Amino acid sequence: MIVGIGYFEIFIPGSRSLKDKRRVVNSLRQKLQRKNLSVAIFDKDSLWKRVDLGVALVSSSPHKAREILKEVKELIENFSEVVLTQSKLDYWEEEK
Repeated sequence: MIVGIGYFEIFIPGSRSLKDKRRVVNSLRQKLQRKNLSVAIFDKDSLWKRVDLGVALVSSSPHKAREILKEVKELIENFSEVVLTQSKLDYWEEEK
């Protein structure tokens, strides 16, 4: 079993309030969850324009885990309302 993890630091340039931020983050989270990923939001409510997202997945092969994480990164990069400022992709295999 392979576990893949992605960390994404995101800037939301058009956000003018926490309500704007929530709308954008919820839209992005829904897109990610449609890919059967677990999504966690690590954010500081006082920052209207920044959010950190974590995604996790389980796969049967390292190749598939890397492929899915790269797709997630591309999805975030192409999401028009955000700017991806930093990302970290990793995976590990359960030892038997």
